[in-house]
Parts: sequence; structure tokens; C-alpha cells
Amino acid sequence: MKHFENRKFLLLLLLFVLLFTVYILVPFFSGANIALLAAVLVFAAAVLGGVRAYGAKELLFIFLALATAFSSIAYAVGVKGRGEIPLAYADGCEHEVCAEITQVSFVSAYEARYSVRVIEIDGEASSFFAVLDISSGDAFEYGDIIVCSASFEPVAEKTAYLRGKNIFVRAAADGAYKSGTAGREINYYIQKANAYLSGRMVDMLGEDAGGFCAALIFGNRSYIGAGVRLDFARTGISHLLALSGLHLSVVAQTLDFLLRGFMKKKPRNIVLIAVVFAFAVFTGLSVSVLRAAIMLAFVFAADMVGEENDSLTALFAAAVLVLLVDGNAVYDIAFYLSVCATLGIILVRPAADGLFAKWQKPKKNKLLRALHGICKYFYGIFAMTLAATFFTLPVTYFSFGEVSLIGVLSNFVFLPLASALLVLCVFFVPLSFVPYVHIPVAYLCGCIAKLLLLLAEKISNFEGIYVSLNYPFAPYIFALLAAALFLCIFVRKLTVAKIGALALAFALSFSVCFSVYKNITAENVRITVACEGTREFVSADICGENYVFDISTGGYAFMMDEAESVTDFADTEIDNLVLTHYHIYHENSIYRLSDAVKIRNVLLPTPETEAENEDFGYIRALLARLGIPYEVYTRGVVWENGDVSIDFAPRCELSRSAKPIVAFAIKCNNAEFAYIESSAFESNFDYSAYLAVKAVFVGGHGPVRKFPVSAYALAGAGRVIFAEGVREYFRDTECLANAYDIADFDGKISILYKGVN
Repeated sequence: MKHFENRKFLLLLLLFVLLFTVYILVPFFSGANIALLAAVLVFAAAVLGGVRAYGAKELLFIFLALATAFSSIAYAVGVKGRGEIPLAYADGCEHEVCAEITQVSFVSAYEARYSVRVIEIDGEASSFFAVLDISSGDAFEYGDIIVCSASFEPVAEKTAYLRGKNIFVRAAADGAYKSGTAGREINYYIQKANAYLSGRMVDMLGEDAGGFCAALIFGNRSYIGAGVRLDFARTGISHLLALSGLHLSVVAQTLDFLLRGFMKKKPRNIVLIAVVFAFAVFTGLSVSVLRAAIMLAFVFAADMVGEENDSLTALFAAAVLVLLVDGNAVYDIAFYLSVCATLGIILVRPAADGLFAKWQKPKKNKLLRALHGICKYFYGIFAMTLAATFFTLPVTYFSFGEVSLIGVLSNFVFLPLASALLVLCVFFVPLSFVPYVHIPVAYLCGCIAKLLLLLAEKISNFEGIYVSLNYPFAPYIFALLAAALFLCIFVRKLTVAKIGALALAFALSFSVCFSVYKNITAENVRITVACEGTREFVSADICGENYVFDISTGGYAFMMDEAESVTDFADTEIDNLVLTHYHIYHENSIYRLSDAVKIRNVLLPTPETEAENEDFGYIRALLARLGIPYEVYTRGVVWENGDVSIDFAPRCELSRSAKPIVAFAIKCNNAEFAYIESSAFESNFDYSAYLAVKAVFVGGHGPVRKFPVSAYALAGAGRVIFAEGVREYFRDTECLANAYDIADFDGKISILYKGVN
């Protein structure tokens, strides 16, 4: 621990970051608990800082540690308090809202999503950010002032990343109208310039290649096609689409190389510092880019004054500055991924370099020297990727619950190509305004970008490369890993042996637990049902495959909930997405869903009306464009896949609705489950075959219920689950032995059939 005696500043930075983060993110630490934690951390800082006596320097350090702890908690209280102000409007009522569009997230013929700054609510001046969903065909642009009636709700835990963008509430409106345009501030012109240059790249390089280059150099992902984000995530190279230290370092190194010929060191470093911060602002000032810009500024500043840069101190200084600039960055997953990846590289790289240094560079043989340089480059990629992956694993687990198994290998191919493309893009941007001169650079950019996209798409299609980490034992293993990795900061000298021992211990513990878990649950069948109003879905994990049934209006937000439900039982793909009926929103929702989760197959009902035939045509054309296979099933016929059979009820309608009543039964050996809409009991069709099963979910989707019916028809089911508000529709429910209301389970319940074989 002696090396920390001369790094007291680092200890103070760590103290600030830890207390600020814990107070904001961990509800347990408030009041007396956070004070106790602060006292423990101040004591630990004093011990690590070498406080052995009570001299003037030691007392000064203790005073600074106490001041740091107090200021960190006080700042955290202020940040958390400001973030809770918008929550007062999440009261379930409609409010009259006047807002400025700050980001256009998505626009289609049926719905749109924007990030907005609310400037007036219910006639009173205000200033907070929100996500606004508008269910109409109206389209607005950045800087438009719009007026609408909207209801607010807090952002869900799964969208907590929005809080990193100062967004704590989301709103929904049936429509809006433009009332004016915001004043032209500097952000407006920066955004317009970014959009112009990105659009220019797309025009000159093509939609796919240009969109990828725009994301790579400008951080503008507006032109990224459906599925690209997913391809990169599954391949383990999603960091290429999110601007980070890699992008900024390549840009800075390229510029440094160009300036070396005619600028001395000091003015060159000043220019480079200015450029990296200008680049950070121009690309949206994301936390990862801001962190990288601050660290690069430390490097250039140290070079100017002839001092050695302390990377570890620079990293946490950058972390503190990021939090001071925007306290809500504490909610942003990119902040933790950036800090943890950089921390891993800083700590592991010296040990890895020391191992490679044993192979001395040949002095005479040019071929061996070239081979040595190539091997050193790719060894650096391997060491950097392995360190970044390992140190970000806890964050990846607690945030996403999924990880690519081939990320380390993928980076061998993608990092060199992406780095070369970045350099070419730096040249292409100014040369694109010079007629003819830009043609060879544009050709190279287009070829490399298309190659990267093609490779990512092909690799992404392999099964088993992207796995879930959502297993019951995982939280404990990853919590221990996170603690061990944090303790690496205090290790005097990391060696390859120590790093290998830690990695091996983690791999063995996870593998053993995984094997035991899989052996115990191999024959289980899990059925999950959930509802939100009249929108419902059923997820079934059977015989190694999952089936996700959409019983809703086809809106994207709810279908995304269905997709995320798959990961609840440790999977990362939708093997079979089943549409029970058609809605105009399905085409758009499937398109957007394909960018978030891998869909292996889609089951579509045979269209039986003119309206269904039209929707079927749109969806079929979309699936062909996306390369997603599909099957067509017939209502009234049993669809089979191995031991799994799904009995879809024949098409039946009530006179007051054009939509068919949805009912189906899933069977696999002795596991049985059925879904039936409550309005089905008003029809003349005999649904008794769908009720004599082990579990029945009676849904609220479909035509509005008008006539109360007897619950005796459900008495043959082993258990009955009612959607919210549906039980009141039935008489004599006391005849049911096992009846449950899904509202008592927060709108979601899972049924587990153990050892069905």
C-alpha cells in the first residue's frame, strides 16, 4: 500500500466518486447509513494515504478527506433532489404541456418519439427533460416548440439510462401541434452541422456505409439501419458504434501526425487539447467522450511540461469532472463502462507489456522486425480487449445481463479495420468538398465500411455467441468479481499470474454453477404471462426454445417488453415470435424490435379478411427485407414443433368487433397452458378444449365485455389467472379452486412445470 502515500489526490478522487455514486444509486445509503459509510471510507483513505502520526501534512489530508466526503454527499443530495422534481407530474392526470424538441428519436406514419425540454406545464413556467411519445403521424424537427396534452409516468428501471440524459419521466400524447421555433443557440447550429456532415456522408457513400461512417466519426446514429446495433452487440464490438476513447485517440493521433511537420511540441499540444474538446462538443458531449477528452488533455498537458502522466489519477480526475459537469451522468451506463474499461487497460496493460517485452525486438533482420511489430500490435489489441472485457463484466451483467463470447476474437479483425476507417474519415470530411480529389478516399471508406457491416451481420447470425447471464447464482459471483476488480486498484503490482488466477477463479466458479443449474432445470417448462391494460403477452420456454405470443395492439413499447421477458429465464433470442392477430403497428414494431433482439422465426396467422391480407403483405415484405424466416399457421389447426404443440382456436368474431377472439393452448408432455380472451365466453363457439388444462390465463384483450357469465366453464382448469379487472366479469368464481388475479403479482406471473419428462 505504500505507493498510495504519494497518491493522496487519487484517494480523494476515489472517495468523492464512491460516496456520490453510492448515495444516488443505492437507496439503503441515506441518512445515518451514508454518514457511517463516509466515516469508514475516510478512515480507509487515511490508512492508505499513510497517516501514521498527526503532523501538519497528515492533519491536512484528513481535513481534505472529510471535506471531500461532505461535499460529495451534499452535491449528491442536490442532484437527486433536482431529478425528483419532474416526478411530481407523474400523477396519472393529463397536463397541458409546452415543450421544445431537443432530439428526434423515432418517427413513423403512426407514432413518433422525441426527447423534449418542458418549458411550460399547466400554464406555469418549468424546465425539465422528458421523453414524449406521440401517437399520430405528425412529424416535428429539432428546435420546434410544440403544445399537447400529455400524461407523465416515471421512467422504468429498464430505461434508467434515460436519467443519464437528465430524463426522469416519460409522457404520452395523442397528438400535438407546432406553436413556434426555439431561439437559435449554439447547440442548434452544432446539431445542424453534425446532421449536415452526416447526411453528406450518406449521400456520398451510400445509406449503409455512410450511416456507419457517420456513427463512427460524428456519433450520429440516425442513419444506422435496423439490426446493425444488434449485430455489433452480438459480435462484441458495440463499442465501435458508441464514441469513446478509441475514436478520440485515433482522431488525436492522426492530427498529431499531421501537425508534427510544422508545429513545435507546446503549441501542437495546445491545439490538440482544443481539438479533442471541440470534437467532444460537436459529437454530443457523451460521458465516454468527455472522459476520454479530459484524460487526453492530461496526457498532452503532461507532455508540455515534461512530466510523466499518471493514468490512474487522470482517470478518476476525469470521472470527478464528468460528474461535476453533469451529476446525472451517474445513471449513465456508458460512464461506468468507460471508466471500468479504461481502469482495466491501465492496470493490466503494464503486466501484459512486461510479458511481451521478453521477446526482444530484432535489430538486424527487417522481416523479423516487421513480424515483431505486427505481433506487438495484435498482442496489444488482445491484452486491451481482454482487460476491458473482464473489468466491464460486472457492469455488463448488472446493466444488460448479456455478453458476447467472441468479443475478444472479433476485435482482432474489427479494431484494425475500424481504426483505418476512422483515419480515412478524418481525411474524407475536408476532402469531400474538393471535386474529384475525394473519390479514392470515398471508395476506400465505402469498401471498409461495407466489409465491417457484412462481417458483423454474418457473425451475428451464429447461435451461441451471445449468451444471457441471468441465472439465480450470477448476482453473487459478479458481486465478488466487482469487489475483486476494485481491489486491483490497491495492488502494488499486478502480474500476469495474479490476473490469470482471478480470471480462472471466476470462470471456474461460473462454469460449475452453470452446469449444476442446467442439470437441475434441463426438463423444466416455464410460462410467463404479463399484461398492461388490455395488452398482454405470453412467453413460453419449452424444450430449449422460447415462444413469445403478442396479444396486443402491436405497439413497439409493449412488444419490447415481450422481448425483454425472454431474458428473465436466461435467453438472448426470440426463437419464435407469434402474432395472434394483425394490427397496423406490427410492421413498424417488428422493424424496430429487430434492432434490439435476434428474432429467429415469426409465426403469422393465415389472413382471412381483406384487412388482414393487407397487413400480412406488409409484414411478409418486411421480414424478407430483414432476412427473418417466417411460417404461416392456420387458425383451427394444431401447429407442432417436436414435442411442442400449439392449438390455435378457429377464427371467431363477435358482432360488435372485427377483430378475432384470441385463444390457444400450449402442450409439451405433461405441461399444459392455455390463453383465452374473456369475451370468448359470449360467443357460440365451444372453447372447452382450451379450458381443461393445468393453467388458464383469462385475458382482457379483445372486444369490450358486456354480459356477465358463469365461472363454471373454468372449473376444469387446474388453476385460473385473471387479467386485471376480468374477475368481476364472472359470476360464481368461488367454484374455482385455484384462482389468482395478475394484479396481485404486479401484472406479471410465471408458472414453472418442473421435470416435465
